[in-house]
Amino acid sequence: MRVGVIGGGAAGLAAAYKLGKNGHSVAVYERSSFLGGHASTFDVGGTRLERGYHHLFTSDTDMVDLISEIGLEHQMRWVDSTVGTFHDGKIYNFVTPIDLLRFTPLSPFDRVRLGLVTLYLQRKKDWKSLEHTSAADWLRRYAGERAYEVFWEPMLRGKFGDDHFQEVGMPWIWGKVQTRVASRGKSMVREKLGYPMCSFGEVFDTLAQKIQGQGGEVHLSASVRRVGIENGRATGIEV
Repeated sequence: MRVGVIGGGAAGLAAAYKLGKNGHSVAVYERSSFLGGHASTFDVGGTRLERGYHHLFTSDTDMVDLISEIGLEHQMRWVDSTVGTFHDGKIYNFVTPIDLLRFTPLSPFDRVRLGLVTLYLQRKKDWKSLEHTSAADWLRRYAGERAYEVFWEPMLRGKFGDDHFQEVGMPWIWGKVQTRVASRGKSMVREKLGYPMCSFGEVFDTLAQKIQGQGGEVHLSASVRRVGIENGRATGIEV
C-alpha cells in the first residue's frame, strides 16, 4: 500500500517508519523546512538547540523503545527532575511534597488543599468524567481560587497562550499528573526525566534516514493542500 503521512513531527515520522518496516510505500510531507515539529532543533555555533524544552518520562515506553530500535539507546540519559515554579520574582522548588509545604505564596490551608487535589488526580484512573470540563473551571472549584491564580493559571497561560488557556480540557491536567507520577518509580518522591544527549533533532534525522532506507520518501517545505475523499474514504492528497 502507498501511504502519505502529513507532518514530519514525532508522530508522523514514527508512523512512517513503522509503516515502511511493515512493507508499505511511504511518503512524508512536512510543511516546514525542518523535521520534528514542536520538538525540532536549530543550530547555534555547531550545536543543536531545541526550539522548546522537551524530555521523556519513564512511562513514555513507546518513544524510548523507538529510540533504542533505531540505534540511539546509548544517547539516553535519565536524571532527577529539578522542576520549579516562578512567582513574584522568585523560583520555588516544586518536586517533592515538602516543596509544596514550603510554598509560601499560598496559605497553609491552600497548600494542603492543592496537595489533596493533586493526590486525587494521581489516584483517579478514569479521565472520562473530566472530558467536558475545562481545567480552569475544575481547578478553581476544587483547588481554590488562590491556588489557581498562583500555581495553575500561569502554567496554562505559558503553555497555551492568553487566548486559549481557558479552553484547555481538564483531561490534559490529569494526563500531566499521571505521567509524572508514573515516572517517579517506587520512591514516589522524585521523577526521572530522559534526554537524548544527541538532541531530539538527531532522533528525527535518524528516523528520516531509516524511512528513506526502507524506500520511503521525506519531503520538506511540502504543504498538503487537500485530502481527496470519496465515499467517506481518503483516496489521495494534493501537495
